[in-house]
Amino acid sequence: MRRPDKRSPVKGTRANPPRRLWGVAVLATLAATPLAYEALTASAWTRVLWAALFLGIALGSAGYVWRHLTREAEALRQVKGLHGAMLEVLALAIDAKDQVTLGHARRVQIFASELAQALRLPESTVTALEQAALLHDVGLLAIPEYILHKPGPLTEAEWAKVRLHPVTGAALLERAPFPAEVVEAVRHHHERWDGGGYPAGLRGEEIPLGARILAVVDCYDALLSERPYRLGYSREEARTVLEREAGQSLDPSLVGHFLLIVEAAEAKVKAVEHGDPLLSRHAPSADEPLESQRAAPHSITTPLGDIAAARREIVSLYEIAQTLGASLNLDEVLPIISAKLERIVGFGTCVIYLVEGEDLRAVHARGRHAERLRGVTLGAGEGLSGWVARTGVRAVGGKPALDLRPFLGTGADEFTNSAILPLKDRDGSTRGVLALYTDWPGGYSDDALRVLDIVAQHAGVAVGNALDYERTHEVAHTDLLTGLRNSRFLYAFLDRELQRAAQTGQPLAILMMDLDRFKRVNDLYGHHIGDEMLKKVASRVQSELRYADDLLARYAGDEFIAVLPNISVDHLPALTARIKESVENCRMTVRKGRVVGVGVSIGEAVFPRDGRTAEDLFMVADQRMYRDKQSRREQESYHPEVIPLLLRNAEGIGDH
Repeated sequence: MRRPDKRSPVKGTRANPPRRLWGVAVLATLAATPLAYEALTASAWTRVLWAALFLGIALGSAGYVWRHLTREAEALRQVKGLHGAMLEVLALAIDAKDQVTLGHARRVQIFASELAQALRLPESTVTALEQAALLHDVGLLAIPEYILHKPGPLTEAEWAKVRLHPVTGAALLERAPFPAEVVEAVRHHHERWDGGGYPAGLRGEEIPLGARILAVVDCYDALLSERPYRLGYSREEARTVLEREAGQSLDPSLVGHFLLIVEAAEAKVKAVEHGDPLLSRHAPSADEPLESQRAAPHSITTPLGDIAAARREIVSLYEIAQTLGASLNLDEVLPIISAKLERIVGFGTCVIYLVEGEDLRAVHARGRHAERLRGVTLGAGEGLSGWVARTGVRAVGGKPALDLRPFLGTGADEFTNSAILPLKDRDGSTRGVLALYTDWPGGYSDDALRVLDIVAQHAGVAVGNALDYERTHEVAHTDLLTGLRNSRFLYAFLDRELQRAAQTGQPLAILMMDLDRFKRVNDLYGHHIGDEMLKKVASRVQSELRYADDLLARYAGDEFIAVLPNISVDHLPALTARIKESVENCRMTVRKGRVVGVGVSIGEAVFPRDGRTAEDLFMVADQRMYRDKQSRREQESYHPEVIPLLLRNAEGIGDH
């Protein structure tokens, strides 16, 4: 079994040095006893010599003892310094979990120490306060990250969790054990002078002095520091807030003393910050990409920087998962993906391609040349992105020009590196490609690539869900036979257009159409022929409408409705005539030498002349369509020569 190490943590010192000192003293006494006897019985000159000898022995012994005491004092200072350094490292590690508060504990320690010394508090109290300042937020380690960095307001349950952190911190320190002054200062630094604080609701001087000092300096540094939801206060604004809170949340006497020494304390903080950029209130923020922080001249490349980067990564991935899961609209999902990636890892240009048949189409682009790249198409297997889409394997470090040169020409040479990842849905099918093009030497780091893999996984599922939703939404609002919008979509579209027409004062018209003699086609030749005729008629009518503005929907059976926003009423008769002529000329061969055709009756209604609601317009248009149908039937009855053909052969009239 290994023997316990009797040496102290400081090299060259013993755990029990007093034993050696006692040994030296005993030996010196034993040696001096016979000499003292001889000295007392000797002559005067001999006694002088003996006195000199005794003095030498005494000085030698005292020197030996002094050297040992000096070494022990130095060892004690080293142990104390090591203890303080360990506390500072722990405090910095706690701060580093939140990039926004990095260096906060150290600055609070300086402010608290300066205020305590200005109050002429005992050195032991100052030391305890410095320790408490470093560790006042240690209890935050027990608070979940999603609560600490939640962008919105906290729930009551979440606030209750946050209010426990002083108690948790004090409980941790009690196990060390730390002096009671340290523990109580940490436990009560969120108490308020007026009794409205937590955890105990203490008021006034019931609150320990150390906790009251921490409350003042903690508040001041928090006001000066930037937060995700606000910029930092100016020093004048922060002092105004302290003066306003004096007597309410803060000890008024301590606020007064602090405002007297705050400039000197700030100067000391600046001096410390100058020697250690980690303590600056303007350290790299969570909004700066990881890669740009690594490339920055003053970037954090220490273990503390790794802790901060890990925290940013967790928070960013949490935000991505939240935001991507909140939308099924592809137009919303894709900008979210690129915006989050720009913040987390950065890029020169981000392009998101979607698989469309055998090709890739750039449906979203962000960064340099985004306008020129949006909408471009890559063939199957073409370039880096085509290869990734075909194989489902990411490509890192390839030349961006392989993708971009066909569209940017020599502009593609601006980019020197790339990271291209497949976007796979839950079933593992590649639905698109995420392409990041950069001009950074060396490209993305391993950490950034690991983050990109996670983001691509979430993004792939989100894109897959959005595409599936769009397809389902399209099917739910589309007539599967004709490919036109159905009545469900028609009502929603018409409601929106009526609201817009009411706001702008622009006219709006609807055309209600019903096919003539369509039932006879179904009865004579079957529904499969009738279905083909419906598709042909729908295509003919659609071709007569304005592509961008008008809507043609299959209302029911052989009825169609066209919604015509912002159309002149004077143009309706000509449009109606063109539609009727186009439908009359729509012929379909059903067998050799035999063709069928149909006609169409149309009724119109105009907003606001004929009504202000969809129901009113439908009623008026239906009535006019019915009158048109009656008129056409009467015309066919009294003028047989104009009866449209139901069935013709190559020579003339056939079966009717």
